[in-house]
Amino acid sequence: MFQMRNFVRVLLCVMPLGVAASEEALPLKFDFNATAIYQHAYVSGLDNDLNWSADLFAHYLADNYELNAHFEANSTPKRKGIAYVIGQSNADAGTALSRNDEGRLQLSEFYISVPLEFGSKVSLGLLDSTAYFDTSRITNDENSQFIASDFVNSPVIDFPDYALAVFIEHPFSLTNTTRLMISSTNGLADNPSRDYSSLFEVNDDTKGIFSILETQWHNEQGYIELGVWLHNGDHEALDNPESKRLKNYGAYLTGGRNLNNHKLEVRAGSSNERVSTASSFASIAYAYAAKEWTFGSAYGYTKTSKYLNRVHDNVQELEVYGRRQLGKHWSLTPSVQCFKHPLYEPAGFNDDEIWTANLRANVVF
Repeated sequence: MFQMRNFVRVLLCVMPLGVAASEEALPLKFDFNATAIYQHAYVSGLDNDLNWSADLFAHYLADNYELNAHFEANSTPKRKGIAYVIGQSNADAGTALSRNDEGRLQLSEFYISVPLEFGSKVSLGLLDSTAYFDTSRITNDENSQFIASDFVNSPVIDFPDYALAVFIEHPFSLTNTTRLMISSTNGLADNPSRDYSSLFEVNDDTKGIFSILETQWHNEQGYIELGVWLHNGDHEALDNPESKRLKNYGAYLTGGRNLNNHKLEVRAGSSNERVSTASSFASIAYAYAAKEWTFGSAYGYTKTSKYLNRVHDNVQELEVYGRRQLGKHWSLTPSVQCFKHPLYEPAGFNDDEIWTANLRANVVF
């Protein structure tokens, strides 16, 4: 297990010589959040489910670079719980698991960021690509917004898990920012062993490079993002198990508009349906922010690939939530979800429609 005192020692070692470890010379900042989500599915055969996670972010800010670390802990999902059977129902569950699918404490991110000329920035290390691409203002945070994973990031983008990567960002104007990331296709959870040594096995013939390019136009009233990506690791054709060296690729669009306390956002994207079960996706989301309450609703539609070796109807999902802020640090969020023709993880479940009732508790420091 990682200990915070050891992490601080590492930070002190990488500090420039001659810099004293005082409060002024060591601008070390920590952010912490913890989330617990209880889910009840109105269908026989699925257990009531309670999953929790905790995240600790550490940032060391120097004059010419920034060092970042992200420690993450997760509970073990139930095998017959809704979050395991329908993985898209809970984006917060199962993000830090061992090779035996048991919850663990892990170092999820560790990277250095360096500012360049003209406002550019480059980051290098163990990174989460979903933190930089396909982002949005009301559908991007399972700790405070929607919990369904398809309303956090598009299901058609073949994102790797936490992976070794280089990220470059450049503001071409006050309203345009363009981002590029090149990473390994296999992150922590993408390797069967889920260990750190696997991250450096770059000579594996089945692995490759994940690259993604996005440009965003933005102002206070709204934004629009356009992106393209390529996952050139080996993929198996859905209609031919003998064809194992196909690539995945796609494009996406995300946009939103603000009007006082109202926010409306849309997502759309597509991928190579020869290898991707989800060939295209579209969603629309709305949020209204009051003084102590935030209300949100979202609808998503996923078109399944015509190359699937079994007939499966297109997937539809709906989520409605109301978040109540309880003071500065705490919030409670009841929500309701509906999944029509969901993609089940294990065999044995075949209900065409499932409703869930959920309650999320979140604390932030």
